[in-house]
Amino acid sequence: MDTNEYKLREKTLILNGLATGIATMCFIGNPIACWMWFISVAERSRNYITQSTILIIACAVGALGSLAASIVARVLNKKSNWAIANIVYISICFVIGALLTWGFIALINSIAW
Repeated sequence: MDTNEYKLREKTLILNGLATGIATMCFIGNPIACWMWFISVAERSRNYITQSTILIIACAVGALGSLAASIVARVLNKKSNWAIANIVYISICFVIGALLTWGFIALINSIAW
C-alpha cells in the first residue's frame, strides 16, 4: 500500500467515526428533545416550544449530515464496510425516529390544542 491509500483510509475512518458518533448522539437526543417539547406544550410556554422544536430539527439535521458523511466516505473508499453499515444504521434509525417524532407531535397537538 502506498501513502495515498493510507491517507484515503484515514479520511474515511475519520468520516465514518464522526458520522457514527454524531448520529448516535442525535438519536439519543431526539427523544429528550421530544420530551422537552411535550413539557413545553403542557405548560403552554411559547419560548420553550420554539427552543424544543429547534432542538428536534437540529437532531434531524445532524442525523442527515451524518448520513451524508457516510455516503462521502463510501464514495471515497469503495472497500469500506463501515460506510455501508453506517448508511444502513443511520437510514433505518432516521426513518424510525422521524416517524415516531412526527406521530408523537401529531398526537400531542391533537390533544393539546
